[in-house]
Amino acid sequence: MTYRVGVDVSFWQGELSQAELSEWRRAGAEWAIVGYQQPHTADKHVDAFSAAGIPVIGVYAFIYFGSSWGRTATLNAIAGAKRAGAERVWLDVEDTENPGLSPAERIAELRGLVLMVEAAGLEVGIYTGSWYWPYQMGNTDAFSRLPLWYSNYSPPGRPIEQVNFGGWSDVAIHQFTSGPFASRDALDQNYLIDEQDLREDMTADEVREIVRETMRVELVNAGLVGPGLPTFARFYEAMLARLEAAAEAFDPAEVPD
Repeated sequence: MTYRVGVDVSFWQGELSQAELSEWRRAGAEWAIVGYQQPHTADKHVDAFSAAGIPVIGVYAFIYFGSSWGRTATLNAIAGAKRAGAERVWLDVEDTENPGLSPAERIAELRGLVLMVEAAGLEVGIYTGSWYWPYQMGNTDAFSRLPLWYSNYSPPGRPIEQVNFGGWSDVAIHQFTSGPFASRDALDQNYLIDEQDLREDMTADEVREIVRETMRVELVNAGLVGPGLPTFARFYEAMLARLEAAAEAFDPAEVPD
């Protein structure tokens, strides 16, 4: 596995200068996620990252349960994601401001916010930690279909890839510290566990088998092979031979990222 380091920011970071973002790039920041608690500031952050050549891969909304702010924050994040050209809104689930709420009430509210983001044509992810979810969210697995941005501060160089709560097993992003980074005394830092790494973990034979099966299914779906089509027997045999040759020559390393 390989991991790409990125940062997440909010209005707490204030203004981001190009000189400072250049330092962040030199320090290893390859991507950013922007919090939309204050849209005006967040828009400036998005523009600054874009100018510095650091891609904004998503935005996030901090969810205050039991108030209208959860909906407002999510709407702000939806607008921000579309402005930034980001495909995903992360819903930050760690609020303890209203301890009187039950897990069922939080689950119902979060479900509505997820549907709101998806109705806007965007993807959704959940930011949370094992210190919060099992207790405040009743360890529900209702959101396990969504990628997990996992908050767990740990020594640098030790990304956490697997968890066991809320129905999740795989970690999409691991937030590992809010410590010093470049010119900042405190900044959230994360490991992005790239989905492309799943391909790298497969053997060449496994990838070739996927190629064979995919092309076979395409032939069947096109009506070129299958029962009751004896006139295509020779064609089918010829195509299979080509499939075998193509699969043997296929090099997974040549697939672009």
